[in-house]
Amino acid sequence: MTAGQRPLASLQVVVTRPVEQAHGMCRLLERAGARVFRLPLLVVETWVPPVAARLPGQPPAALLGDYDAVIFVSTNAVIHAGGLLQALRAGSEGDAEGPAVGAIGARTARQLAQAGIRVNWVPEQGFTSEDFLALPALQSLPNRRILIVRGQGGRELLQARLQQRGAVVDYREVYRRRCPSIDINQLTQQHRKEPFDMIMLTSGESLQNLLQASGAPDWLLGIPVLAGSRRIAAAAGQAGFLTVLAAGDPSDSAMLAALQRWQAGRNKHHD
Repeated sequence: MTAGQRPLASLQVVVTRPVEQAHGMCRLLERAGARVFRLPLLVVETWVPPVAARLPGQPPAALLGDYDAVIFVSTNAVIHAGGLLQALRAGSEGDAEGPAVGAIGARTARQLAQAGIRVNWVPEQGFTSEDFLALPALQSLPNRRILIVRGQGGRELLQARLQQRGAVVDYREVYRRRCPSIDINQLTQQHRKEPFDMIMLTSGESLQNLLQASGAPDWLLGIPVLAGSRRIAAAAGQAGFLTVLAAGDPSDSAMLAALQRWQAGRNKHHD
């Protein structure tokens, strides 16, 4: 393989995705010649909240037919939805039309399609709640019952805007995120032996977990960060990272493309 086919051959990159979501990114980086240091900063796990912890209006899957639409906020929402996906598939196979299905972004829509779910609403561009809310079909929703499938906690913007447009909105929380055990000593030793060239961050929680576990030492803040969105990039800059880049979106392909552009710029500058 030529140098042109291995554009990242001189880089050591820290990949911080959860273990089960990091394989694709690591493969792409390694094919491009980069050395990968895996540092998962989040654990994502299926979660069934106890009755006492359920949010008001959080329904059982059996009541899915009461909804006009179901919106999935992320690929994790699809992966951990379990019986909810079965109920959606069963509803679409019957004579009566099931609820419309929305996906916040293209990756979530693809995950739903792989699960056999037809997606009615997905933005052509973008992957945020704001992009989704701009869809024409969502501008007026008088008395429409909508179920948002998400993780524990999260942004409230989607619910608030849909309610402003007349919808009755409930949540179904199907997964939760937690901080794993992070070995900062291993990270420090590896950086001393072979300095990191880039840290990839695709969630605000991962950023916070890294800062809390490490204490944000100067050597860490000096490593460039590639963020999966402008929002994460802004948070990294506010946290003190000296060099912060933002990819077009947090997908593997967009993150890789942004890293390759950055490296190409460095090479051009050094020539």
